Amino acid sequence: MNSQKTILYISYDGLQEPLGQSQVYSYIKELSKSYRIILLSFEKQQDSNYDHWKTILSQHHILWHPLPYHKTPSLLATAYDVFQGLRMARSIKKKHKTSLTHARSYVATFIAWLLFKQKKQPFIFDMRGFWADEKVEGGSWKPSSIIYKITKWLERKFISDSSKIISLTKTAKREIQKKFSIPPEKISVIPTCTDLKKFKPLNKKKPSPFLIGYVGATQLWYRFEPVAWFFKAFQKHHPDALLKIFNKGEHEYIQKVLKKYQITHFSLQYSSHSKIAQNIQNLHLGVFFIYPSYSKKASTPTKLGEFLACGVPCFTNSGVGDVDEILQDNKVGCVVKNMEPSEIEKKIPDLLNLLKDPELPQRCRKVAEEIFSLEKGVQKYKQVYRSLVGQ
Repeated sequence: MNSQKTILYISYDGLQEPLGQSQVYSYIKELSKSYRIILLSFEKQQDSNYDHWKTILSQHHILWHPLPYHKTPSLLATAYDVFQGLRMARSIKKKHKTSLTHARSYVATFIAWLLFKQKKQPFIFDMRGFWADEKVEGGSWKPSSIIYKITKWLERKFISDSSKIISLTKTAKREIQKKFSIPPEKISVIPTCTDLKKFKPLNKKKPSPFLIGYVGATQLWYRFEPVAWFFKAFQKHHPDALLKIFNKGEHEYIQKVLKKYQITHFSLQYSSHSKIAQNIQNLHLGVFFIYPSYSKKASTPTKLGEFLACGVPCFTNSGVGDVDEILQDNKVGCVVKNMEPSEIEKKIPDLLNLLKDPELPQRCRKVAEEIFSLEKGVQKYKQVYRSLVGQ
C-alpha cells in the first residue's frame, strides 16, 4: 500500500447524496485498487450516515475528510467552503505527500488550483460541464455580473494550468479546443458512466401494456410538457400505452401538466436510488427532453446510459452533448430537432419502425457497454493518472 501514489480527490458534491454515490464513490472504490485515494467532500447532511460511509470507505483503504457544505448566503458560503477546503487540502498534502489532485467540477477545481499555485501540486480539471454558462442560462447569474466574469476568468486559468482536462462529451472537447487552442491530447472524454452490473436488461419478456418511462426532474433544464405531447401522439398508435413517471418533489406540477393535456393513463411515484434500475428494466421506452443551450454541449444525461444499459431505447431532442450522435448513429433511439408538438408527432412513425426491430434491446445494451461502462470509465481515469504520476 505504501508504494502506491497518493491522489487527493476533491468533490463539492457530497458522498451521502445519490450523485456522490453514483458518480464519485463508484469510481474511487475501483481507483483505490491501484492508487491511494484521499477523498475531500462537502456534505449537506454531515452526521446522517457518517459512520456508515466511513466504514465502507475504510474497507477500500480510502481516507475520507468530509467538510460541511454551506448554502447561504450563496457567494460568501461558497467562499468559506473554498477557504476551509484549501486549509484541509494543504494539511492533507503535508501529512500524506499527495502527488496529484483530481478535482470534480469548478468549486473543487478552485481549491485544487489554489493548492497548485501555493504548493505546485498538479491537478485534473474534471469539469462536468460549462458551469458558469449554466448558471447564466438557468437564471441564477447575469452575463454582466462580476461573479460570472470572475468564474469565466478562473475557467481559463483552470484550462491552461491543469495537467489534464476531463470532458463529458466530444462536443464540449471540440468547443474547448476551438476556443482555447488546447491540444487534443490534453482533453480526455469520459461520459457520465453507468454501473452495468446494476443496470441491466430484464431476463424475461416485458409485461403488457407498453410502458413509457420518465425518470427524474421535470423543471429547470428538463421540459415536461413535450413529454405530454409525445405521449398523446404515441397513444394514437398504442392506445393501451402507460406513462410511468418516477420523480421526487414535483408531483403537483406533473399532475397539473397531465391534467392540462387530459392524460389519464399514467402512474406517478417516487423511486429510491436503489430501486431505479429495477423500475427502468420493465420499460419499453425512455423519454426525456432537455433545453438545448450552449452549456448543454458539455452535458451527458445520466439517465441516457441507465436506459440503454437496461436495453431501453430513448426518445429525446437534439442539441445536448453527444446525445444525437449516440442515439442516431447506433439506431437506439429517435431525436427530434425541436420540442414542438408537430415535430414530435412527425417523428412517431420512425420510432414505431425502430421499435419493431427485435435486435433493439441487445443493441441498446451493446452501446451502453461501449460508451457508458463504469469499468471502461475507471480504466480511462487510470490512464490519465498513469500519464501524470505513473502506476
